[in-house]
Amino acid sequence: MNMKQSRKHLDYAMLFFGLVVFFWSFLSLFNSDGDSYAGKSGDYTSSGQPDKCKTPSGYTDDEWREHMGHHPAVYAECLK
Repeated sequence: MNMKQSRKHLDYAMLFFGLVVFFWSFLSLFNSDGDSYAGKSGDYTSSGQPDKCKTPSGYTDDEWREHMGHHPAVYAECLK
């Protein structure tokens, strides 16, 4: 394989990698709910929505409060 062919293969590999990253980023926009743990708690409010302030299983109350503190924009009403 000569240098031109090698460079062409490298260009295609970089293009493929760039497309994979682009599509992964694009799809993650539609899957971002702010926090993936909040919807898994299984505790729901009267409106049928998950109660993101309630401590999910696998966390202690202190651990969950600390976690929410890392995401103040998402959990502002929980941290009052």
